Amino acid sequence: MILVLGAGGTVGRHLLAELDARDAEYRAAYRSPGKLEAAQAEGLDAVGIDLARPHTLRESLEDIDRVFLLTAATPQLTEHECMAVDELKKAGVQQIVKVSVWDADIGGYTFARWHHPVEKSLADSGVPHVILRPNGFMQSLIQSMVATVRDHGAFYTPTGHHAAAYIN
Repeated sequence: MILVLGAGGTVGRHLLAELDARDAEYRAAYRSPGKLEAAQAEGLDAVGIDLARPHTLRESLEDIDRVFLLTAATPQLTEHECMAVDELKKAGVQQIVKVSVWDADIGGYTFARWHHPVEKSLADSGVPHVILRPNGFMQSLIQSMVATVRDHGAFYTPTGHHAAAYIN
């Protein structure tokens, strides 16, 4: 069974829909009590996990062999996800899929500096894993550009004159 950390976010919601379409067995993990209650009301196998409280992760791992690891972009991301990798290894999880960020290994910006230690933790753990490094998500780009378009009538990106592939 797959544990989906970050089930309440944009990526997590799309992943749950895809898993449903494939009749895959999964457990959805939520940080928000409101989202957890809504998921449980829909009949989902859903749990509340707060990575600042490691026991909440441990308690959710029964019958879990694979984990999708995506957490909120906060300054605690590195600490929380490295702890999660340790707990998942102890629990005998067979595969971890982690959503990271573009150029995490270079570390030239904040999110990269948060994600790279988690990637290193995964590599050192010995647990089979996949690291996804999207350039960015179209939804995030659009949300961040609303004020710029409104105030300047233009849409600027940090790519200069180069192409960028955003995930829709």
